[in-house]
Amino acid sequence: MPEYEITLPHNEAVHVLADKVRQEPGGDLLVLGASGNPNGRPDVIPRGEWRGFGIPFVASKRASGAVSGKSFSVRADTHNNRKGASVKKRRKRRSPLVSDLTKFIRSYVVMTEAQTLTVALWAIHTHCFYAFQQTPYLAVTSPEKQCGKSRLLEVVNLLVHEPWMAVMPSEAVLYRKIHLSAPTLLLDEVDTIFNVSTGDRYEGHRAVLNAGHRAGMRVPRCVGQNGTMEEFRVYSPKMLAGIGTLPDTIADRSVPIRLARKKPEDEVQRFFVREATPVALAMVERMVSWTEKNSDKLAEARPAMPDELSDRMQEGCEPLVAIADALGYGPQARAALVEILTAERLDSHDSFRVRLLADIRCIFEKAEAKTGEQVRGISTKRLLVKLIELEDAPWGSYYGRSLEPRDLSKLLGHYGIKPQSIRSTKAEVKRGAQEVQKGYKRDDLADAWGRYL
Repeated sequence: MPEYEITLPHNEAVHVLADKVRQEPGGDLLVLGASGNPNGRPDVIPRGEWRGFGIPFVASKRASGAVSGKSFSVRADTHNNRKGASVKKRRKRRSPLVSDLTKFIRSYVVMTEAQTLTVALWAIHTHCFYAFQQTPYLAVTSPEKQCGKSRLLEVVNLLVHEPWMAVMPSEAVLYRKIHLSAPTLLLDEVDTIFNVSTGDRYEGHRAVLNAGHRAGMRVPRCVGQNGTMEEFRVYSPKMLAGIGTLPDTIADRSVPIRLARKKPEDEVQRFFVREATPVALAMVERMVSWTEKNSDKLAEARPAMPDELSDRMQEGCEPLVAIADALGYGPQARAALVEILTAERLDSHDSFRVRLLADIRCIFEKAEAKTGEQVRGISTKRLLVKLIELEDAPWGSYYGRSLEPRDLSKLLGHYGIKPQSIRSTKAEVKRGAQEVQKGYKRDDLADAWGRYL
């Protein structure tokens, strides 16, 4: 909730926490959404200035359903005949803690400002995640190796609460470890767990991650020789890193941090644990001290969330915005989340499927523009070649390799599109192709194009 400064004649001022303050035609100041105390007065900082120092304003409850069902009219005291009050939004001083964290992170990893701020706020939130009802995951992905994913995990490992860096833990290890100590899970190489060929073997891992973003969630498991059923707590902060995409259900709970390979002109420091640790430990002490003092306020915070975000991401990112507001970075955090979450996502199968439909339609349109007539179908082999040739497309690095026929079939199969027998063009036959090949027909694709593009 933003803070407003109400300035009266003779430079008298009071500070009010409210969703909105506006001056009405009659001169009254309407404070919307003020969090009142039990006796109905608005929350004023400091409270003593409201009545104890002769400020000629009185507060009266006013019937309105404007914001949170509460509104208050703040009007000049007519007995003192004071007029001409003014209202301005008061900017909260930015905490140096956030700037120090972002500087530390960017000194080792090439990231955008929005990504760095998000990671810094997420690191702070790991020290007070228990104050919130949900935790947003961070999904660190890249199209290729050597883009800084593992380095980012190593840097974050020095900053977060109870870090646990793991590579391919078993399902039992995963839920038991989280149940025992609620660590900050830093799971690397998730592409080896959730890829096309092995994904079905890791449904247990997926269940733990699907449930672990919300406080109080547990997974039931049978343990011991007698098969006794036990429930294991799975709520904890989690950062997942890998090449390519994540399962849709996990991507929907994550803020995507998409990294790219460093350019020659990008400058970062070499990362040595012995040198970075003392600096990181000093910041950890500051984060712990701050969260211990502010965890109760954070638990009660109900920050305004950007309308551009989906309902799920508004709820999931609320802890980050609440922390940002308390540290004076509210507008910057909201802008960063909008930038990250409204950009094209390449970390989920769902986004890949929509991108694939759009690229296939583009290929059909180019072929039709070249021939001057409608193309009824394109062979799988030719379609894959054209997809990989597209500039800025992810199909040449799908899970660290080029897109294959089975990948195409699985992605399009989500829309009920299956490969059919396609008659080859004369040019393809001249190049040695069979007269009939497997491929995809325009009629099968057109329905999905109309629904999803």
